[in-house]
Amino acid sequence: MKTQNRIKTVLTLAVVAMVFLVLPAAAEIPDQLPDPDTTPPDTTKPVKVYILSGQSNMVGMGDIAPLGTPGTLETITTTDGMFPHLVDAAGDWTVRNDVWYKGVVTATANKWLTVGCGSGASTIGPELQFGHIMGYIHDEPVLVLKASQGNRSLAWDILPPGSERYTIDGITYAGYGDSPASWPEGEPNVPIDWYAGKEYDTFVAAVHDVLDNFATNFPQYAEQGYEIAGFAWWQGHKDSQNAVHASRYELNMVNFIKAFRAEFDAQNAPFVIATIAFSGWEMSGNYLTVANAQLAVSGETGNYPEFANNVLTVESRDFWRTAAESPNANQGYHYYRNAETFMLVGDALGRGMVEILPAYSVNAGDDMITWSGEPVELDATVQDGVTVVSYAWSAIPDDGVVFSDETVEDPNVTITKGPGDMASVFVRLTVDDGVNSPVSDTIVIDVYDDACKATRLGQGI
Repeated sequence: MKTQNRIKTVLTLAVVAMVFLVLPAAAEIPDQLPDPDTTPPDTTKPVKVYILSGQSNMVGMGDIAPLGTPGTLETITTTDGMFPHLVDAAGDWTVRNDVWYKGVVTATANKWLTVGCGSGASTIGPELQFGHIMGYIHDEPVLVLKASQGNRSLAWDILPPGSERYTIDGITYAGYGDSPASWPEGEPNVPIDWYAGKEYDTFVAAVHDVLDNFATNFPQYAEQGYEIAGFAWWQGHKDSQNAVHASRYELNMVNFIKAFRAEFDAQNAPFVIATIAFSGWEMSGNYLTVANAQLAVSGETGNYPEFANNVLTVESRDFWRTAAESPNANQGYHYYRNAETFMLVGDALGRGMVEILPAYSVNAGDDMITWSGEPVELDATVQDGVTVVSYAWSAIPDDGVVFSDETVEDPNVTITKGPGDMASVFVRLTVDDGVNSPVSDTIVIDVYDDACKATRLGQGI
């Protein structure tokens, strides 16, 4: 693509500036990203892998062309002067040499990050600006790995493992692995050729296939390996078409975050969610229910203490553009295919990710087994060179949990439970250095009661 009369101006990015997030001092992002440079990434450290997922708008439906049509990428960069880092001095689309994009299931481009990683070569999704931000902040190579599919709901197609069936108003709704999506209460369910969570399983299998064969897929990075650096999610339209599914969105989102993290052994990796934005601030009905549910799981709300400092929802309703400002007046469900919307969502996801990326490492220790009422010593470590201002230990659930001193690095903890086989307690350490956002890590302690202890000791366990 060649542009004419390329305009470089920061003024046209005022909309972006309105939604900037407060960032850690060590990772501030300029209002306007600079053009990608040619400096190669650091190949001595693991590749930073970011897993993006969602339905069709995460797939990417923002139109690149034609120039002159409102809301296409060519128009907003050339005529409106937005996102000048996307276009080089020759008028061609820039290509990053430090961020590789790979899509699985759909949006299957496999190349250095540039335009055309959406649903096809003529579209973009949030991955474009998200990847530019990640490339800007990391010295290491970045892999943006996207698993997405259109027309998929969290309550049915992407339902995570562990989700149980439930009944509302005489209708039983599928739990993970059940089929069909619903059936009359008390009657047998007659399976169809789809089941609750099938797309979840497809996403997981496809991502594992890439990561399990990392050295083959990315021989240039074989020696350095990879680490899961974070997750990003943008989805919600299909759940908004069903009032029951919309009402379950918060619960399903919480379960999805936990299941997805566990699946990739990244229990504390940052997880960023963008709200749906249909109709902008005039949103109502089931759409509003879903957006509010997405906001409710954000860590700063305190609704889910284990998500503090590691789950963040970014608001997207400012990014809604009208049909008159957009390429396709008939696809409101795809944000009228407005490339500015997709760029701004990617920008918010990227800046949100940076906000909760840990500035240093914390390890709360190893998972362990203990007996009810018996103290165990916790063994945490904090990255060398970090001056700790405060330690804070907590537990979920906290009934019967007593720390010898929850404000020191390695306290004892005693967990007392009632009769029964076993209970699992999530024990969390949050460390604050007084400069960056607090950093947390969580371990699982399985607690057995006295009867179980006697049985296990008798068996030599």
